Amino acid sequence: MTGKLLDVSTMPFERVHTCEDKTEIDLREFLDLHYDVVQALAGNELVRNNDSFGFAMAAPMWDGDLDELQQRGNFWDTPDEFVWFVGGWGDNRDRYIANAVRKMRALFRPHKMSEAWDPYLCESTLEMRFDLPGAFRDKVEQQNPDGTFPWGDFPWGGGVMVRMGPLTLAGAVSCLSEIEDDMVARLILGGIGQRIVNGNKLLKD
Repeated sequence: MTGKLLDVSTMPFERVHTCEDKTEIDLREFLDLHYDVVQALAGNELVRNNDSFGFAMAAPMWDGDLDELQQRGNFWDTPDEFVWFVGGWGDNRDRYIANAVRKMRALFRPHKMSEAWDPYLCESTLEMRFDLPGAFRDKVEQQNPDGTFPWGDFPWGGGVMVRMGPLTLAGAVSCLSEIEDDMVARLILGGIGQRIVNGNKLLKD
């Protein structure tokens, strides 16, 4: 798909995940809860201030479903296949969502010594920035002069994998500094993971 444009308007802004105990997680409502959190972090100078925010994530991945995991690695260049939910706020929401999706492109592509994608090999695009800067391909800017979003790697930190036992969540944040994007992405994915772990009773008392 390289050379094409990313159309954020076609992506899923609504998503409800149902756990084994029938608990429903409304991803849009859950993400919206973080508006005040991000503003509070900025107000305390823990992250930089920005009135806009973008988030993207893939569907939850489970150990044992190796066929599904391998398929994810085949979809790194096809955002319609790996983007499960997007959201955000502010006037520049769509640009930041596009940035987040394009961070995930690099996160899902095979790296290091493996020809097949493995979620255990590279846990974040921030890690890539430190250890594998040459792994980014087809690097793109935030947007074209006409305001469209070119498809390729947005080569910055903020795309992360969060593991909780057999569960792996992959997602990205864009709008802060790249280290802050990484921090906030882990916060959001960690909260989603906590609800899935509890709803699927993955931790025994």
